[in-house]
Amino acid sequence: MMFNKLESVISNELKTIWKKYKTTVIVAFVIIPFLIQIFLKLFNLISSLNGWDISLSFSSSWLGFWGSYLGIIPSGLIAWLVASKQIQSDRENSKIQHIESMYLDDLRQIQKILLLHNFSGQWQFPYNGPLKGSLTSPEIKMFRMTFLNISGEGDQEVIKTDKLFDVKTIVQGLPLSKRRRIQPTVDKMCDEILTLVSYKPSEFQNMEERYSATSLHKNDDDIHMKQFEAANKDWKDNSNLFWSHIEIITIKFNELLTFVNDELSIYYKL
Repeated sequence: MMFNKLESVISNELKTIWKKYKTTVIVAFVIIPFLIQIFLKLFNLISSLNGWDISLSFSSSWLGFWGSYLGIIPSGLIAWLVASKQIQSDRENSKIQHIESMYLDDLRQIQKILLLHNFSGQWQFPYNGPLKGSLTSPEIKMFRMTFLNISGEGDQEVIKTDKLFDVKTIVQGLPLSKRRRIQPTVDKMCDEILTLVSYKPSEFQNMEERYSATSLHKNDDDIHMKQFEAANKDWKDNSNLFWSHIEIITIKFNELLTFVNDELSIYYKL
């Protein structure tokens, strides 16, 4: 870890120096050897004209030196490019691993909320088919409390969202490509749950009472029959409307759970 940090600091410093003094460095590497060579030739010329018994010859060792010196440029550039690419690759891999780790943690959190929620994703008989009929006040209360945190009764009723709504917050932090896939499902599920707030158990109690009261005299005459039919229709229509929200919630809940399980299975297989 310490080595990687030091390597990153050195790399950043070298990049900064290269950006600022790139032209100077290149010119220096190219010009300095020629300046030295010109100096040596001038020195030998002056020494010859003045009769000095001193001269600087270009032996094979000198040629080897210049070859090594000039060879530093391409080899150095290659080494720098390789090191730079490696550091960049390590950073990208580290970033990918970090994002994947965070993504897996988020998926596990969502999965835990779904599995520990008091709704398993399906309904038992008779709510799993066409036999559910008109819904009673206790049933409306039960369905609402399955998805909402409700305390109190009637006008004193206090309604809050429950743990299931934490999923919406977690999804906001998912990678963009994943969030786009699942966010509409989560938003729709939560919106439908909030719609349940508008359905009051007391209203269904009144519908049931009107149905029972009108059924006692429905055969007396046409007026009483129409009153009974209106009460029956009102109760059934509201029950079906309420149940349509429950069905959407159930579908979206299972879509979300399937998405999470599928995503986790991909990473666990790797």
